[in-house]
Amino acid sequence: MRIAKRLEIFFKNIIRKVFALFINTNPVKPEEFNRETISRILLVRQDSRLGNLVLMTPLISGLKAAFPDAGIDVLISEGFEEVLENNPCVDRIILFEKKRSRINPLNYIKLIRRLKQMRYDCAVDVSDGHHFSLNNVLLTCFSGARYRLGYDRKDAESFLNILLPPPPEGTHMADAMLGIVKGIAPGIPEYSMAYYITDMDRTFAEEWLIEHEITEFDSFFIIHPGGRGRKKWGARNFAGLIDTLVSQTGARIVVIGGPGDKKTIVSIRELSQTSLDVLENVTVGQMAAVIEHCDLFISGDTGPMHVSVALNRPTIGIFIASDFRVYGPRGRYGRIVIGGEQGIPSIDDVLLAIQDLFGDPAQTC
Repeated sequence: MRIAKRLEIFFKNIIRKVFALFINTNPVKPEEFNRETISRILLVRQDSRLGNLVLMTPLISGLKAAFPDAGIDVLISEGFEEVLENNPCVDRIILFEKKRSRINPLNYIKLIRRLKQMRYDCAVDVSDGHHFSLNNVLLTCFSGARYRLGYDRKDAESFLNILLPPPPEGTHMADAMLGIVKGIAPGIPEYSMAYYITDMDRTFAEEWLIEHEITEFDSFFIIHPGGRGRKKWGARNFAGLIDTLVSQTGARIVVIGGPGDKKTIVSIRELSQTSLDVLENVTVGQMAAVIEHCDLFISGDTGPMHVSVALNRPTIGIFIASDFRVYGPRGRYGRIVIGGEQGIPSIDDVLLAIQDLFGDPAQTC
C-alpha cells in the first residue's frame, strides 16, 4: 500500500474517533421509523465511480416506491453525475467537490450548511455494507436529518441512529443497496439496475452508427478493455478474442474506452488482425446509447459493464481480481467468466460463456 494511502487511512481513523467522542445519537429501531412523516430524503454516496452509481439505482427506485410523495436528492462526487441526471426518481443532484474540499475545508462547511438548510427528514449512508466510509457517515450525520440510516459497521452507531444488519458476504451490490430501503419498508418490490437515455443521446448513437456503416441488420459486439489495476484482462487477450469472434461470427467489433484506455486500445489495434471501430471521447450518455444497440457486450469488471446490464444487453463479465458474486452481471442475459488456478480466464473460457449465452456463437449474428 502506498505511503500516501496509509497516511490517509491513519488520519481518517483519528478523525473518526474524535468525532465519535462528541456526537450523540439517539438510536431509533427500524420499527419505530415513522414513514408518514417523510417528505424529503437525502442519499449520500460521495463516489466518483460510474459502476457504483448504476448499482445504487435499485435503491433509488425502491425509495420512490416506498415514499412516492417524497423528494429524493442524491449527494455524489463530481465525475459521473449524468448517470442520475435523467433518472425520474431523482429530484436533485448535489455535488460534493471532494478534491477542492481537501484543499479548502471551507467548502466542506458550506456544503454542510446547505444540507441543513434543506431540512431533510431522512438521510441515508449509501455505503457498502462491509466497508466504513468516513465521508459518507459524516455528511449523513451533519445533514441534520431526523432519521440517519445505514448499515451497521465499525463506529457507525456514533453517526447514524437507524442501523441495519449488514448483508451476508457475497450479496450482490445491487441487492445490498436495495436492502437499505427494505430495512425500513419491508415488502417493496424487487428492482433492477436502471439507466435512462435521453433522446439527444439516442440521436447521437444513431448518427454514429450510420457514420460507421453499422445498420440495424448488422450484428455488432462491444468490447471494453478497461478496468482498474488487476481487473484488466490485457490487450493481447482482447485482440485474440476479437479475431476469433470475427472469424467465427462475422460480427462488427466496436471498442470503447475512456482517456485511461487509449494505450490499451492502441495495443489491441496493433495486435489484432481485425479492422476495429473505436468509440471514444464521448459522454457516458452517448456511450450508453450506443451500447443499447449492441448484440453483445464484453469487458472486465467496469462501469460500462454495469451500464450494459442496466440496459438489458447480453453481457459477459471477465473477473480476475474483484468478487464476481458482488459485482457480476446476472440474469438471463448475463454471464460471468472467472479464471482457473492461475486466476486469468482464457479466450476459450470467454467463448464458452458466449456459447452458453447464445448457443452457437454464429447465432448471435
